[in-house]
Amino acid sequence: MERVAASDLTGWDNPSQKVSKDFGDRWLDEARSAALMVPSLVTGGRESNVLLNPAHEEFASITHSNPETVMWDERLFQRSG
Repeated sequence: MERVAASDLTGWDNPSQKVSKDFGDRWLDEARSAALMVPSLVTGGRESNVLLNPAHEEFASITHSNPETVMWDERLFQRSG
């Protein structure tokens, strides 16, 4: 898995998405890795998303784990006012 941090790509969060799209296109074309971890725009780069390259020679060997139960804090669902 290849990882890229927000600090590695100046302008990754630009609304035009040019920097992130260009980087992703190069990664896909070069088939450098089967998976790429990138900063999540939704969380301002505090969390990550994982992209998979189905054309990579190791793609078929990618597996997943079972989902884990999320324990939601009820305070998240309280309405103010």
